[in-house]
Amino acid sequence: MLRRLRRHLTLLCALITGAILCGMALFMLRSSERQLIQSSRITLEGNVNAIVYRLRSEQVLDWDWLSQTEAAERLIIHISESGHPLHYPGSWQPLSGRERLIALGQEKAAKLGALRTGEDAFMEPEEVRTTIFELWGDMGERYLCASVYIPMNRSYRELLLLRDMRALDGQIVSQRLLYAGLVGASVLLLALFGWWFSGHALRPVAESQRRQSEFIAAASHELRTPLAVIGTSAEALEYETTPRGKPFAGAIVRECRSAARLVDELLTLAGADSKGLTLQKGPVEPEELLKSAAATFRPLAERRGQQMRCLLHLSPLPVLCGDEARLMQALGILLDNAVSYTPEGGMITLSAQKAPHAVLLIVSDNGPGISDEHKPHVFERFYRADPARSKKEHYGLGMSIAKEIVRLHGGQIELDDTPGGGLTVTIRLPLG
Repeated sequence: MLRRLRRHLTLLCALITGAILCGMALFMLRSSERQLIQSSRITLEGNVNAIVYRLRSEQVLDWDWLSQTEAAERLIIHISESGHPLHYPGSWQPLSGRERLIALGQEKAAKLGALRTGEDAFMEPEEVRTTIFELWGDMGERYLCASVYIPMNRSYRELLLLRDMRALDGQIVSQRLLYAGLVGASVLLLALFGWWFSGHALRPVAESQRRQSEFIAAASHELRTPLAVIGTSAEALEYETTPRGKPFAGAIVRECRSAARLVDELLTLAGADSKGLTLQKGPVEPEELLKSAAATFRPLAERRGQQMRCLLHLSPLPVLCGDEARLMQALGILLDNAVSYTPEGGMITLSAQKAPHAVLLIVSDNGPGISDEHKPHVFERFYRADPARSKKEHYGLGMSIAKEIVRLHGGQIELDDTPGGGLTVTIRLPLG
């Protein structure tokens, strides 16, 4: 139980710190990406200003300067004068093709109203208009574009500038991977620290639980001998005493048996808590297990006016690998509960079924049953919330022991309502 609590605490610590780290990392990553994008935009505006200055101050453009500018900044430069493009071949070829990208850029610039034609082209001759937008090529590459209208004395020039953003996009992806790796490594380290810290914090609790289990085991062992002596002496006294004293002797015998049963249950649970409850595994035939359990409890059921039946399949069930004595103990707990709470004339049924990769051992009765409200708590120690199932000879430990035995076999134990009333308990044991 403490180990499960330690896992839950570690997981909770990792989730909370991971969420905080992810939030901080996303904020920082977003801020960093915005700075990179803003820096790229500022660089593009600087390229635009440099080219516009050349276009307005020089009548003849230097192709070598254009080629050097394109190659150094990974730009695509397209210039037209009064609607006539400058036949400049460019210094490099992009993935989607130079002409194709220029056409896409002009198309988008026209949609944004960045291009001027006809009489509009000569309006406001002193004003340079720049429109910046993003463009994606046919191969999925991204470009940051600037469409610039440049009025001249008696004409106008238009500049379409495309900046290749693949280097920036690769930098952004690398940065995201770096942040993801750092967050993942941090969460892992925090989980390891949480595991160590929770173990350190729970160590006194574990030590207290260990001492408690040792005390229960030691006290139970010490109680066994005097209880046996008292019980034996009371049984002998029952035959020797007067008729008036026999009820008192009988009460002593019953209470000794009840106390001995509690001691045995405490010993079993103490062994489970200290991981001292071990299994002596071997081949177990489900049919023989059911027949032995039915033969043991049938006389008790008949004395209470109950019927007990054992339903067996014609075809043999798969052989289980388990501790036959412990499985008999678990079945005995279920049958003892069924006999104790089934009314006179009631029916108790033992059966077994083949399930996918498992064998089901089923004990059903038509007693008062257990309400849905209390079913989740049935396997808790000393839990006896349902008045119909709180007989004095039961201390609320049997179902805890049965569940522990089934768990050690790698199985599960389930509670269901019996059709028509009562309780059905199913033990699911895996094959192999």
